[in-house]
Amino acid sequence: MFDGLDRRWALAGLLLAAGCTPQAPAPTLHDSMSQVVAPQAQAIWDITNRAMDDKGAPDGSKISEKDWAQIASAGQLLKDRSDVLAKAKKVTVAAPGVKIQDEENPGGNNATKVQAFIDANPKAFAEHAKALTVAGEGLIAAARSKDVKVAAKVADGLDQVCETCHMQFWYPAKP
Repeated sequence: MFDGLDRRWALAGLLLAAGCTPQAPAPTLHDSMSQVVAPQAQAIWDITNRAMDDKGAPDGSKISEKDWAQIASAGQLLKDRSDVLAKAKKVTVAAPGVKIQDEENPGGNNATKVQAFIDANPKAFAEHAKALTVAGEGLIAAARSKDVKVAAKVADGLDQVCETCHMQFWYPAKP
C-alpha cells in the first residue's frame, strides 16, 4: 500500500486540507454601512469641517496629530470594507428580518428591493464600492503627507461617492 514516504505525503495533504477553510461571506451591506462606512465618513467630515478657516478654506493648523491619525485610520477602514464589497461574489443587503435605514420612510425601500437593484447590476455596485476604495486611499495618502487641501477635497467628494451609489441602489428614481 503506502510506504513511509507516501504516508508522510498523505498526512501532509490531509493536514493542509484540514487547515483550509472556505472564505467567509462578505459582511452585509447594511452592517458595512451602519458599522463602518457611516461612522468613518462622519469622523472624516467632523475633522475636515473643523479644519476650515473663516473663509471656508482648509487650514492645516487646525488638524492635530491625533486628527491625522484618525483620518488615516478612517480611510483605511473605508478602503478595506469597500474592497471586500467590491470583490464579493454576492453582496447581501441585510440579514433576514433586519430593517434597513429609511425603509419605513416615504420613498424608502426595504432590503428585498435594494437587493433586487444590486442583483440587477452587480458590476455597477462593484464600481461604486471601488470609488469608495479610491476615496479611502486618498484619505490615507493625505494623512501621511498631512495635506489638508487633499484631505478636504477627498472628504468633500466622499459625499458624492456615497450619494451616487445611494441614488442607484438605495433610492433609485421611480419610473
